[in-house]
Amino acid sequence: MSNSWHQFDTGFVPTAKPDRDTIIVTRNSPLISTVSRKRSGEYLICGDSFLGGGGCREATVDEAAEYLAHSPHWAHVMRLTLKLGWHDVHRALGKL
Repeated sequence: MSNSWHQFDTGFVPTAKPDRDTIIVTRNSPLISTVSRKRSGEYLICGDSFLGGGGCREATVDEAAEYLAHSPHWAHVMRLTLKLGWHDVHRALGKL
């Protein structure tokens, strides 16, 4: 495991919310970050807080993949993108 580029034993494990077409990637209370699909090829990256603030920005497939790649649970994120049918992001993650 020490030769792996990706750590699997640290941080919040990403969670898919199929009803919202969203992957929650960080949860450092009170901060929650998500990547959501608006429609195929169009994504939103959101950083939000229970205390207010945060915001969302539109993202390309490559930007969404890059953001998701920051999770220490890269292999799990790969599975979640397949589960949600985000094949474009899944392919982009595989190239990182």
